[in-house]
Amino acid sequence: MPPVIAGLTRNPLIAIALLFAVQCWFSCNSTPNPAEVKTATTVQPADSLIEPTGNAQLDSLLRLAAVAKQDTNLILVYKQIADFYEYNDFIKAEEYFFKVRQLSEQLDWDRGRQWFFTSIPSLYLRMNLWDSAIVVSHRALEWVKDVNNEAWKSNVNVNTGVVYAFKEWYETALQYFMEALQISERLNDKKKLAHIYNQMSMVYRDMNATEKAIEFSEKAYALNPEDPFTLPRLADSYMSNHQYEKSITCLEDALRIFEQQNNVYMLGTIYIRLSANYLSLFDLEKAEKYIYQALKIEKEINNDYGYSAALSQLAALEKLKGNFGEAEKHIKETLKITLYLNQLEGQKTCYTMLSELALAQKEFRPHIL
Repeated sequence: MPPVIAGLTRNPLIAIALLFAVQCWFSCNSTPNPAEVKTATTVQPADSLIEPTGNAQLDSLLRLAAVAKQDTNLILVYKQIADFYEYNDFIKAEEYFFKVRQLSEQLDWDRGRQWFFTSIPSLYLRMNLWDSAIVVSHRALEWVKDVNNEAWKSNVNVNTGVVYAFKEWYETALQYFMEALQISERLNDKKKLAHIYNQMSMVYRDMNATEKAIEFSEKAYALNPEDPFTLPRLADSYMSNHQYEKSITCLEDALRIFEQQNNVYMLGTIYIRLSANYLSLFDLEKAEKYIYQALKIEKEINNDYGYSAALSQLAALEKLKGNFGEAEKHIKETLKITLYLNQLEGQKTCYTMLSELALAQKEFRPHIL
């Protein structure tokens, strides 16, 4: 039997990563056509008090936003600024996405509304604001009904499905994915179909339908092998079916790509998945290496979900080593985080490990935080 690893029966990190991939795909061709550009009657005041961020491109965008006309080009600038902040400062990202929405409403520009509605749900998932993500998703569904753009309708349905998958309303999530799938099939858009297959694979994995999960993740990879986000999904499906070597191969390929991109958010995710596979293979040396790399990154980016998943793996590692006291310390810390996050599946796994550790130490006493 492979070791029980807390938080791996349903870890949202891969879903978040895939939602990020979907969001990037939604944002393709984001430069407005000159014929689409609209201008408001006022001009943004210059702001000489902008503090340098250390990123030359971001600083340039911030300066431009401070003096630009209030037109659709400014909306694009706001979106680009939000994209910069999206994985390192959630509050700033939210601020600029709402600037996108506010000016889009002022100019009555649907492209800007689309950027807002396909960006905010994924941001709220990363902020653990799941109910807010649902509210925005349903507002997006209402808005897109009256928009003559089939691709946008597909996008909004995908986002809504992802949010419901996070809430563990799997059948509802699949309904939205199927709606998006039908639209994208009519459009014959292979890249979008690949993304939808990835999301469906995630849901089937969480429903313990592992063969279905593999089927859809392999479909996604076949349609779009150049997309690095298909690799973690495929790896996750293989792992759910105990095909650990296949999973590791996919993850190592993904790791090289995300290292080149310096995508720390995805690196943390990949490290967690690699450590989980190596724990299942009882390769404790490699598992420990990736656990500590994951803990370092998840702490730096303040990702409580990722940190708790890596910490639970550290507990599992110490348990396998026979260091029951260390394992208990780590799993108790994990439990505190899962209680804070209201992560019920993670809590269940923590309590299971605590009971196993109590038996191993012959300590039949309640575990008090």
